[in-house]
Amino acid sequence: NIASFGGDPDNVTLIGQSAGAMSVNWQCAGLESEKLFAKAAMFSGGGTGFQEERVPCTGADAKRFGEQLKQYLNCGTLEELRSRSASQIISGTFACMRLAGRGLEVISPLPDSMVYPCGIQDSLDRGSIRRIPYLLCSTSEDLWKEGLVDAGRRWGMRLAQLGEKKVYQARLSR
Repeated sequence: NIASFGGDPDNVTLIGQSAGAMSVNWQCAGLESEKLFAKAAMFSGGGTGFQEERVPCTGADAKRFGEQLKQYLNCGTLEELRSRSASQIISGTFACMRLAGRGLEVISPLPDSMVYPCGIQDSLDRGSIRRIPYLLCSTSEDLWKEGLVDAGRRWGMRLAQLGEKKVYQARLSR
């Protein structure tokens, strides 16, 4: 659709910040988005390192978590759950994450055989990650400052091993 706005469909940059940067990570590992963008920029959340520290979530785990969320919000059906406000869903999600002792992995994409054949780290390890120019930025105000710098560095080093020459990393401060 970018052409209808005067843009070049062969020169689209996908940009995300924080959780949006993690979504960009997943798009770079996915099969369905291959022709949708030519470059990626991730701010305060891109790279690798934090994904493999989490306990992987399976489809059964995600289903169980969804059932816990329905119970927490007193919903018997999916329709009842859909009738809840966004703030109820968000607060219920975080409450259930605390109760389950789980983190963001329960609300992150799950590898499957259609869109995400493997996770982000596996995609890097296998060399199946998109070979496009990347920009990874962190700021001096990020909550996980050193971890994000490290995550971006590991991402860039792995892509360099795969032959990608256009991986840039920046650290911004006020």
